[in-house]
Amino acid sequence: MDELNSVTRIRQQAYGRHLPQFAQSLASPELADFETDTVVLLATAKLDNAPLATMRIHTNRNKPLPLEQAVTLPDAMHSDALAEAVRFSVVNDRSGGG
Repeated sequence: MDELNSVTRIRQQAYGRHLPQFAQSLASPELADFETDTVVLLATAKLDNAPLATMRIHTNRNKPLPLEQAVTLPDAMHSDALAEAVRFSVVNDRSGGG
């Protein structure tokens, strides 16, 4: 759960730079973080293991991608295995050394 706490802190900080009201809703993990068709990635610094970035990846294995709520995909893509990356967030206060 420590990793998921790091994920939510990074998201809240990153989204807070441009969408402060929305960032408030990211203080806790989102329901999508726990879905079986999603993977939440957390990049950490090699030097001190500090959290640097995060992203959630959805697949369409068991249900449509979130994108499909707003866009109709071409018919040819409906039988394809697809993934969608969302909530890409990067820490703003690291030098990147290591």
